[in-house]
Amino acid sequence: MTGPTIGEIMPESLKLLIQAGHPIISIQSTDESRVLGLVHETSRELSRSIMEWSMTQGLVPFDGQGIRRSPVVQPSSATEALAHVQDCIGSFVFIFRDLGVHGNRRKKHSPSRHVRRANSP
Repeated sequence: MTGPTIGEIMPESLKLLIQAGHPIISIQSTDESRVLGLVHETSRELSRSIMEWSMTQGLVPFDGQGIRRSPVVQPSSATEALAHVQDCIGSFVFIFRDLGVHGNRRKKHSPSRHVRRANSP
């Protein structure tokens, strides 16, 4: 008898983390499309909307059926998108693709500084 696979554990763990209100969940994977699908599926199960940021697409909301809408923040730095996120915390699940790469550019405008500020009481 074998234990559950990571593919069986990950969706339930992700759901629990989101429900518990964790402000940041970092997922590193070589299979980006699988992880994105998992986050979208889990968010739909929890009736949460998604906004997804990438350097090339900007900050893009998805409706309840997973249909991509027009960007609410045009393609730009992560800092600009994170500033927009401050007004929406709790309403959405946000996906920031390759955020770590963009956070190393300038200390003064570090995305992690904005995330901390956005989630502080």
